[in-house]
Amino acid sequence: MFEMSRVAPLPTTATGRKVGSRPVSGLAALVVAVAAVGVLVWRPPPPEAAPTASLLPQAAEVWPNARRATINAILPDGAQYQPAHVLDATASIGTAPEPGGGTHLRLLHRASGGHLRELRRLPTVDEPEFAAIAVDAGRVVWAESTIDASGRAHTEMWAADLAGDRPARRLTADTGQFIYLGSEYDLAVQDGWLHWAAISPGRETDTELRTVSLDGGPVTVEARPGDWELSRWPYLTSVGSGGPVRLHDVVARRTTQVAAAADEVVACSPSWCRLLVTAPDGQPQNVLVRPDGGDRQIVAPGTASPSVVDVAALDRFEVLSEGTAEDPDRSSRVLYLYDVAQRRTVEIARGVGTVQSRGGFLWWSTVAGPETIWHTLDMRTI
Repeated sequence: MFEMSRVAPLPTTATGRKVGSRPVSGLAALVVAVAAVGVLVWRPPPPEAAPTASLLPQAAEVWPNARRATINAILPDGAQYQPAHVLDATASIGTAPEPGGGTHLRLLHRASGGHLRELRRLPTVDEPEFAAIAVDAGRVVWAESTIDASGRAHTEMWAADLAGDRPARRLTADTGQFIYLGSEYDLAVQDGWLHWAAISPGRETDTELRTVSLDGGPVTVEARPGDWELSRWPYLTSVGSGGPVRLHDVVARRTTQVAAAADEVVACSPSWCRLLVTAPDGQPQNVLVRPDGGDRQIVAPGTASPSVVDVAALDRFEVLSEGTAEDPDRSSRVLYLYDVAQRRTVEIARGVGTVQSRGGFLWWSTVAGPETIWHTLDMRTI
């Protein structure tokens, strides 16, 4: 399993950044490695058999008109590219080092025609991370974190227009102890405002909801009792390892409690909750259920488990994988989508390494000889 942490201005350790200061909900730990280097800590799973030949339907047969594409991970300048947010079948926002192992990490806009535009670069000596990225109305917003000479992390919020050549601009450095979970909802852009959650200083069981204009300016801070994380705006979801989960609408100021047993690990969106439960035969089961307890569905085939933090992409698809991923470049994992509407599981790809999903897109890596290939699937076209 993977253990998620929280980006916060805390001291580093000899082996890298010390991030976070309180546990994350158990289902959040079921996510594969994402683009933010150093944020995820991987714990090798117990040995397990490789997936057997699948009898499940194949994506190409079930969804022949779905929009798919492949992207070579090697840029024209020879650097290795890692997509962090897919914009369409071949366009994305991602990161790459300078060519030839240079001294900076670059944040790039890779357009559909292959044109590259550098949005930002940070010195690698500062251990940079572009920890969260959101896109809205032709604008990309991100959180970037660096380590200073004293070993403390600093996070800032930045924005850039996807069109034109206006330079990227800093929105604020007043970010607090920014909570990063590898979710597409770590940053919320709404009506010209950027929202994020942070740990309340000195009160690690409380959470701050912080907001800044997309034009920059002062940050407003609203402290909320309890341990919360951002979900799809305008919702917060409570953090816990088992038992009931709360969903809070920050606009309507209404809280809903989702029933769950103490031994059920739960993660929720406003539309669906993902439960990890133990069946009578002792085999863990992944279950989807509505927050009100209705429409309960067992979703995972065999030993497959969720591969991304967020529950039910587009309120329809659970992203699952089966197999081991100790070395993503040589993974034997199989990637699936569970279609909630059709109540069936479809095989997407085999030999899969890194898996990510946000904004209605699914993308994953495979290896062909010495090269890494990125594959994209526009789930909105299914």
